[in-house]
Amino acid sequence: MKSALEAMLGVELGDDVDMSSPGDVLQRAHAQMEQLQAQDALENQAREARRAKQKKTPRQLAAETREQVEQAELSLSIREVYRKLASALHPDRETDPQERERKTTLMQRANQAYSKNSLLQLLELQLELEHIDQSAINSMNRPGAVQHRRRPVETLQQDSEGTGR
Repeated sequence: MKSALEAMLGVELGDDVDMSSPGDVLQRAHAQMEQLQAQDALENQAREARRAKQKKTPRQLAAETREQVEQAELSLSIREVYRKLASALHPDRETDPQERERKTTLMQRANQAYSKNSLLQLLELQLELEHIDQSAINSMNRPGAVQHRRRPVETLQQDSEGTGR
């Protein structure tokens, strides 16, 4: 019976376990299972530590560098659009109370989009305010802009999927 229980649970209960006491058997089996789980966790940690210490290939390093550059460019684009919006929408510059209220609401939307790093929402706000003119659109179509736009387009797609648009 002991060997069948050991085979079923996948642990060794030992020779000193009292098979007439179900509580003792369960306690011993539980302790053995916890010990095996702890050993597995230590082995996994050691494996992850070895993997982290391995040197990255030049291809991996280049990909990481490219990713960092693209992320910096995206961040710069977001910051640039936000600054233009903030300059145009700042409510303190407005003397008309109704226009001040409208700009306050729009500025809040711009702040929320900026805090979420949502280029899509900032560009939508810019379009809503008609701050994008033909020259800005034309500058996006120049050959060198394709690389610069690739990452923001991916972000726009992710934003639109996340907001359900």
